[in-house]
Order: sequence, then C-alpha cells, then structure tokens
Amino acid sequence: MKVVGLDIGNKRIGIAVSDSAGRVAVPSRTFVRVGDLDRDISRLAEVILEYEPVAVIAGVPVSLSGEIGPQAVVVLSELKILSERIGLEIRTQDERLTTRAATAALRVAGKTSKQQRSIVDAISAAIILQDWLDSERD
Repeated sequence: MKVVGLDIGNKRIGIAVSDSAGRVAVPSRTFVRVGDLDRDISRLAEVILEYEPVAVIAGVPVSLSGEIGPQAVVVLSELKILSERIGLEIRTQDERLTTRAATAALRVAGKTSKQQRSIVDAISAAIILQDWLDSERD
C-alpha cells in the first residue's frame, strides 16, 4: 500500500512516498515547476502514477489561526485538477510549519542553504505524509 505525499509550493513541489507497508514516509524528489499550470499538473500526475499509489496526501498551508488563506485556496484548486488527472481522491493534511521543521533538520545535518533548497520540499512532503500515516494508525 504505497501512499504519495506532496508539499505544493509556487516554485517547487516536494514528493515523498511511503514504504509498501504504509508505515514510513521517505523523501523522494523535488519537482520543479515550469510555470505553466497545465504542463506542471500533467508532469506531476505522471510522476505520481509511477508509484502506483493507493492514496495521495497533500499538505495545505493553513494559517496559524487555522484559517484557509489565499495560498491554501490556490493549492486546493490545483489539487482538484490533479485529482481529476490521476483518478484518485487527494486527501489533505495541515502542513503548518513543516517547511520550517524540514529546514531546521537540514541545518542540524550540516546542509548549507544552497544544498537545502533542492531537498527541503521533499523532506516537507515526507513530514506531511508521515503525520498522516501516524494519524491513520491511531
């Protein structure tokens, strides 16, 4: 039962995947947007379907007060289009502070800012996915 996790950003999209048992999330790759929504969604759909997931979990940037702000509206709109392309419902997960947690972990690991840029989104996606996997076991 593989599950894919996504951290949707304006420039990059982090992708993580679970192990086949659905217990552990692992950062997979960072997908760089080309700036054309249709092309980005099509390419992302291809990448997701390569994993043959049973579910897709995407982080939604809810504000610290719990409100759905402008960026969350954009993400939810893109997820609706992506869901139609891959033929799977995309479940959402609160992603508050995941990028900050991923950046802190990379800093502790000794990664420079330049090194962090290419992997922080995939690590954020893994945090989002792991949070969801853990909540499903409770």
